[in-house]
Parts: sequence; C-alpha cells; structure tokens
Amino acid sequence: MYSGVLQTDGKFYNIEEKQLENGDYVKLDRERNTIRFRFTGRGMDGIDFNVRGGDTVDFDLYKDGKEMPTKEICIGKKSWHPWHNNFYFER
Repeated sequence: MYSGVLQTDGKFYNIEEKQLENGDYVKLDRERNTIRFRFTGRGMDGIDFNVRGGDTVDFDLYKDGKEMPTKEICIGKKSWHPWHNNFYFER
C-alpha cells in the first residue's frame, strides 16, 4: 500500500487521478492546499495536478506505513529520485 500527503502554500487544481482501483482514494481538503492519498498497490496509480498562487509543494510518501525508499519515488518524465522521503519543490 502506498500513501502520502502533498501540501502547498497555494491551491491545487486540475487534479487528475490515474488508474485508481477499488480501495484507492485521492482527497483534496476544503482549502485546496492538501491532498491525501492511498493506493492499494495494484496497477500503476498516480496523481497529476497543477498549483496556482504558491511557491512550494511538500511531499511526504509512505509504503506499507513506513517511509518510502527514495529509489522507488519517480518524479516527472525522467523519473527523478529525491534525496529524502520528505521533500519539496520550490519555484
């Protein structure tokens, strides 16, 4: 099972869930600045999104309730791996 929290100082929009199956979810909070998700691990799940009005997006990712190994975190078209499990992007 994969889970995590994404937070921004702006607002998430154009959120597109990719190939979710039974038991998977993506939840956006009322303020539109936090996404919580859980993927059961069946298939290739994902989330595409844009951010408006903010400068950062923080990621906190887990696999089976433990910090996700960075070698298993693939970001963008080139599948970049971050140095740490909790990381952020800044404009």
